[in-house]
Amino acid sequence: MPTLPVGITCYDNPVQGYTAATGYSGVYTLPVAGETATSNTLCFKSLNTSNARSVTLTPGYTYYIQGDLTTGGGAPISGSNVQLYVGGM
Repeated sequence: MPTLPVGITCYDNPVQGYTAATGYSGVYTLPVAGETATSNTLCFKSLNTSNARSVTLTPGYTYYIQGDLTTGGGAPISGSNVQLYVGGM
C-alpha cells in the first residue's frame, strides 16, 4: 500500500448513521462538510458505513482508511474512478 502523503489530515468516521425518527436522510457523499481534501486525497481513521442509508465516494478521489472499513448493514457504497487503501498504515 502506498504511504499516506505528508500533510494529509486523517478524519474520524464521518458516517453517523440513519435515524428515521429524526428525519435525517443517512445519505452521505464523501467528503462531507468540514473535511478538506488535498490533491483529491482524503484520509479517515476508520470508516463504518453500517448505519448509513448510502455512501457515495467522489469521482477521482483517493481514500486512505487507516483502520477498519466496515460495510455491514447493507448500505450501498458507490463511486467511480476512486482508489481505496485500507489498513496497515
